[in-house]
Amino acid sequence: MSLYIPCEQLLGMLSTLEIYAAECYNKTTDHAFAISLLTTIEDIENYNFETGYPEKLIFELWADKLKI
Repeated sequence: MSLYIPCEQLLGMLSTLEIYAAECYNKTTDHAFAISLLTTIEDIENYNFETGYPEKLIFELWADKLKI
């Protein structure tokens, strides 16, 4: 199955994805730094590295706006 997505829409999606990836990377490096400062096993075990990430992206493609 092939999809045709207009260039303008695709470029917008790519831009959104780029920003999302940068935000995720930045949060991961924040967590890595925070973990490097922890001094006890208990602190490391209790550290929640899942917090602070942006909401997952959802790209919606409407069938009536695509050429399939």
